[in-house]
Amino acid sequence: MRSENRRVRAFVAVAALFSLTIYLYGAPLSLPLQQGALISPVSKSTEKFAYATFLRSSDLSGSGNLTDEGSLQSVLEDINFKSTRLLNYQIRHADRTRTRLEDVPFLVLVQSDAPQAQVVKLEAEGATIVVVEPIELPAGPHDELLSDSPYRELLTKLRIWQQVDYDKILYLDSDAFLLQDLDSIFLDSSLSTMSKTRTTSQTDSAEVMPPETYLMAASSDTRGRQSGWKEQEQHDHLCACFMLLSPSLALFDYYLSMLATLDAPLDSAHPEQDLLRHVHERHGSMPWKEISVQWSTGDSEDDGSRFKGAQSVHIESTTGENAVDGSWKTLVEEMEIFYVI
Repeated sequence: MRSENRRVRAFVAVAALFSLTIYLYGAPLSLPLQQGALISPVSKSTEKFAYATFLRSSDLSGSGNLTDEGSLQSVLEDINFKSTRLLNYQIRHADRTRTRLEDVPFLVLVQSDAPQAQVVKLEAEGATIVVVEPIELPAGPHDELLSDSPYRELLTKLRIWQQVDYDKILYLDSDAFLLQDLDSIFLDSSLSTMSKTRTTSQTDSAEVMPPETYLMAASSDTRGRQSGWKEQEQHDHLCACFMLLSPSLALFDYYLSMLATLDAPLDSAHPEQDLLRHVHERHGSMPWKEISVQWSTGDSEDDGSRFKGAQSVHIESTTGENAVDGSWKTLVEEMEIFYVI
């Protein structure tokens, strides 16, 4: 009898320890998700999905064949590159945020002049590298403004619409930080359903016709003033930092054609974002769908309360390693240990 009681007590102790471990290591980074948060089981789909980002390289171009150890280290410590590595780790490996979907790659678009050391490291860590060329601007009334923009390189992000091997792509800027996995967004019918292009004066006068159907869902711009068109804190403008889209060569060609028209955006501060806002304005031929802040929100410069209950955070402030209450730095350390082991 005593032996049996000991076995029972041992079983209860092991069960309690297991439950405690699950509680401690399975607890979310942020506060518990708010009611109605966007967590749901992901069903199987016949569509091909992908996550994607764009690695900017303009500040480091031409440094592909580095021999100086200090220069090589600076390339590998570049904040854009480190953030891209972290996003790859979160989507592919981190327990809390990794994709549970089968055969869903993380695409990293890089220009052909990207430092080779960065490309090699990302490939070694499992990212799918897509080498793309900068977009040649068509002759138009505003091409000089776009060419002179310090963010001119960001137009290359439009090449995500050329990745037609995939039915739907969730694009995130490399400074996104995940708090939960984002798989369910691919099957959220309110966001992922294709829309039909409307007939408007814009499409009637277009030299290149848009496709009959399209998908453009994006988070709203919560940063305040970014271009000359908008008032601060408006949610009528999409943010090109977090987009669910369906690749389309026809839509890509339409985007390029719009850069050459008199209707092209006059503000070149964020050329790709201004273009997408123009094409997908609310009352236009291809209005965008707004992705809730529960999927993607901006970080906060105070106590981080804005991202509690969110699935991901767009790190917009200059908090650096202390971003997301220090979780960014902690996860970078976890990532480095993971790849060493």
